[in-house]
Amino acid sequence: MPRNPADLLTQDLIGSDCDDDTLKGFAASGIPATRERYAFRTDDLIVVWEAMRAGPGIGFVSEHQIRTDPAVIPLLPKLKIPHLPVWLAVHKEVRTRKRIRAVNDYLADALPRAI
Repeated sequence: MPRNPADLLTQDLIGSDCDDDTLKGFAASGIPATRERYAFRTDDLIVVWEAMRAGPGIGFVSEHQIRTDPAVIPLLPKLKIPHLPVWLAVHKEVRTRKRIRAVNDYLADALPRAI
């Protein structure tokens, strides 16, 4: 079981193929990591999540998502990482529809508190 971030490199990791935010996080901690270190790579967050749930390795998702499944065990819960940006996007033509605008406004207000 990993006790610190460097220990993660001794495990099978699930990571992104193109996005390098996790690799930048490792680098900021002084830990050399490359995409080739991942045992499984995908840019689909649903696939990452399902792979984590299936158990072939350790993946990286938000605390909010981890709380949705008691079978997923958080590792290094006290490790502080920088906040990552989240965008709420909607097509500009749809945004002008009253119902869609109401949902968009609700999400814009509720999401920051939920995550």
